[in-house]
Amino acid sequence: MALSVLEGGPRSTLRRTALRSTSGRSLFSHPPRGNSFLPALGLILAGAALGAAAPAASPGGWKNVDFATATCNYISPPMGLSFSLPPGFLTLNPHHGPGAGCFWGTKEDLGRVITAEGPNFEKLVHGVFQARLSTNVAFDHATGLFSGEEELEMLLKNSGITGGKIAHRKFGKHPALVVTGRTREGSDLYLVYLAHGLDDNVLLINYRPATPPVPADAAVWTRFLDSIQPVN
Repeated sequence: MALSVLEGGPRSTLRRTALRSTSGRSLFSHPPRGNSFLPALGLILAGAALGAAAPAASPGGWKNVDFATATCNYISPPMGLSFSLPPGFLTLNPHHGPGAGCFWGTKEDLGRVITAEGPNFEKLVHGVFQARLSTNVAFDHATGLFSGEEELEMLLKNSGITGGKIAHRKFGKHPALVVTGRTREGSDLYLVYLAHGLDDNVLLINYRPATPPVPADAAVWTRFLDSIQPVN
């Protein structure tokens, strides 16, 4: 089965890239869970008039946000984690369900991404995060692996992603897989998969950086990961 990755391009067009694993399994888009790994690289959403929530302040200008707020209450029960968002970032619920999840960004960047004409990533000043329940990755507690993990390095290379790095981390009691790289178009890829813990569900958070990329993007991602903290 061929698979599609929708990558953000001009507002009126989204370029479609095909990718297939060696076993013929679909790896992007919306195949059956457990048979795919990476998410669509584009944020495929229609525009809406939305309200945004401002997080609480924390040192350094970053803002503390609890799990329910960060996921727009789409994931229940909540995971025992909290996050911090960069200065000026708000959380935004596009009301497209858990598969689309929750967006984090400045008011201006969120307005650029979610429009009546469709998603637009060409003019992000600070970048946006998206947190949602993964529809195509599960976590196996018996093996301690995420589905499709063993062939992920090959998939990154085959899809033209260079400098791909895959790292295991643990945030509190939640295993995680951090994936970074750069697409052939020069966009940086920042993903973290977090095992829910009570079942095989996985929370996916990805960061779509500024366009064009700026040196601070990597530092924002690193600080975000380091801000993920366990809570009682």
